[in-house]
Amino acid sequence: MAIIFVLHLCMDYVVRKKRRVPVWLLPIIVVGLVSFSVIAIFYLPIRFDGFQFDLRFIPLVFLAIRWGWKYGLSALLITSLWRLGMGGNRQCSGRHFWDGLSGSFGFTVPEIWETI
Repeated sequence: MAIIFVLHLCMDYVVRKKRRVPVWLLPIIVVGLVSFSVIAIFYLPIRFDGFQFDLRFIPLVFLAIRWGWKYGLSALLITSLWRLGMGGNRQCSGRHFWDGLSGSFGFTVPEIWETI
């Protein structure tokens, strides 16, 4: 939770000093700050009474709502690539992802075609 608070303080400072920052550099700073905070949440999750709370989606949602979907998608891409590089038990490998995606399209597209 403190990571999200520090992100808020940093974003507030960046927005206040927006006139001093070049126009091309502002999106890089914003996406970089949010990506860094989400990656920090990967390594420092909140654990309480045997449960683990995953709050990494909160900064991404606020970024997409406040700054737009292009910024949100950029930060999501950066953090997804970082998570893919981390590995682990709950990581979805590329092969399984594309197999599931093609399978879901294989089921849904014929159903939609039949309803038309």
